[in-house]
Amino acid sequence: ARVEVGQVAAATFNTAPGAFWAVWQVLADPLVFEDCKQEVPKLVQNDGDGTSTIDLSRIRAECPILISTLQEVFRFHGTSMALRLVQEDTLVDNQYLLKKGGAVFMPNAVVHSDESLWGPTVGEFNHKRFLRSARNEATKHPAAVFRSFGGGHILCPGRHFATTEILSLMALMLVRVDVIPVTGKWTEPKKDLVVGRALPIPKSHLNVKIVPKPGRKWRIVYSAEDTSGVDIVAEDLLGKSN
Repeated sequence: ARVEVGQVAAATFNTAPGAFWAVWQVLADPLVFEDCKQEVPKLVQNDGDGTSTIDLSRIRAECPILISTLQEVFRFHGTSMALRLVQEDTLVDNQYLLKKGGAVFMPNAVVHSDESLWGPTVGEFNHKRFLRSARNEATKHPAAVFRSFGGGHILCPGRHFATTEILSLMALMLVRVDVIPVTGKWTEPKKDLVVGRALPIPKSHLNVKIVPKPGRKWRIVYSAEDTSGVDIVAEDLLGKSN
């Protein structure tokens, strides 16, 4: 039972709030919505029998803006921390003594909000920030400073599963339904910061009306033989170059 509880926590604790903020950013910002909406039809093939087939495995190749948007969600909204154990007495900056056996907690938000690493737009949500072709001086950053899934030899083993889940949800939402706020406008909910989660939980409900788009029957497939997932952190790219 303890193992099963741990599996439930791993599968939902961060995937659910990650999916919420990803969907929120796409729906609430008209520019993000239009850019992502233009990419997703590339995944769809209209079959002769009136069925539309959407191949979610093609997100990796056809939807760079959608992927960049999700990465920016983790950077902009993320609240995760890195934990390291001190292996030997270490003096940092000639001021701070870290004793052997101690624990160091490093909030990723410190790195993700550093203007010297991310440029002058660090405080803004830029859904194209992680596009390789669009990295100008305003958005230029070393790939290794994105630490939402850990780093080095300590990486989240479920990062590919989680990102595939969220990206699939985003793609299906964009092609299959219209999502309309009940109040008539998108209002960002306040955040509940919870220790142990990589992203905050919304403090209030966001009531929406979901309207299926008419005129299509859908078939959903995942056809790719390569199941390695999206290159979401720098280590994924390094692993493929070796």
